[in-house]
Amino acid sequence: MNDQRTVLVTGATGNVGPHAVAQLLAAGVQVRALVLADDPNLGRLPAGVRLCTGDLARTASTRRWTGWTPCSGCGPSSRSAPLPPRPW
Repeated sequence: MNDQRTVLVTGATGNVGPHAVAQLLAAGVQVRALVLADDPNLGRLPAGVRLCTGDLARTASTRRWTGWTPCSGCGPSSRSAPLPPRPW
């Protein structure tokens, strides 16, 4: 049985993402980062992370991923979710 954990990190090139990725790598976790194909911030990622290109707002771009177990309680990011209507 393989005890190696693999984590897919969304938002890996944002403000907090590179720090989270670095800590996961330091803990011995295999890390995959979900990034946009044209992400200008790829240089913020530490060495050792594997890249997965795709866009959560475009489901077709994620269909090629297999073998993943969804994480309970994960919702869409604020970027991909529409804002609720304003009451005024």
